[in-house]
Amino acid sequence: MKNMKKSTILIIAILLMSPAAASANLLVNPGFETGNFSGWTRYAFGSENVSNANPHAGQYEARITNYGWITQTVNLTPNATYKLSSYLYMPQDGGDASISITFYNAAGTTSFQQERSWQRIPGDAQYDKIETDWLVAPSYTAYAKVQCSVASAGSYIDFDDVSLDVIPEPSSLLLLLSALTGLFGFKLTDPS
Repeated sequence: MKNMKKSTILIIAILLMSPAAASANLLVNPGFETGNFSGWTRYAFGSENVSNANPHAGQYEARITNYGWITQTVNLTPNATYKLSSYLYMPQDGGDASISITFYNAAGTTSFQQERSWQRIPGDAQYDKIETDWLVAPSYTAYAKVQCSVASAGSYIDFDDVSLDVIPEPSSLLLLLSALTGLFGFKLTDPS
């Protein structure tokens, strides 16, 4: 019974330390659940609206047509690891959309951008998740701009549940696991 309790605590600790559980979304209003673009900036070359016609989760999604985009500025920590993702819905008439992150220094200049494009012609009329690789913010980073954009769309493209997550360092997770192991007195023993 005592070993069962220790094993359960160890499994819970490992699950809590996984990157998915440990990451935190840094974006404001990432699912547009305020019913507006609070936290985001709209650019009116296309048409950007918050809609409740087809959300991935919750009640709302961002609906963008040709040459439209929205951005959000986020303060970041230099040398930390991040991952950007979003769910996108493209109707049968297809289109071309992307999510991107651009890193800036305190003076407002940049030298690093990561973009993930998504193109479907025809569209598949379902939500798909797109995401960047894990990104390490350059040492000069003061802030970043996250952008959801549509280059072309037959009618519209929906974005929902946009996420910019901080990914914990593996060495930090190992240190925590090591501390928990010592705290609870776990021992690796030979079962024979």
